[in-house]
Amino acid sequence: MEFTFEAKLWKYERSAAWYFVTLPRDVADDIKEVYGASSNGFGSIKVMVRIDQVSWETSIFPDKSSGSYLLPIK
Repeated sequence: MEFTFEAKLWKYERSAAWYFVTLPRDVADDIKEVYGASSNGFGSIKVMVRIDQVSWETSIFPDKSSGSYLLPIK
């Protein structure tokens, strides 16, 4: 399954090295519906990410405050 979206990049205030994207709520709801039951530790879900021409494998993590998932960008 593939999702395309735009979201704001933000810096984790407790660390100078980590940035995140909060997935749009509609995308998060679709991911939860399809993959939520097969999540790993901490509710993480393995994903393949592509931004422009750069691709990598990582995991998204549930975020209780937004009700969405966080995508780490290092």
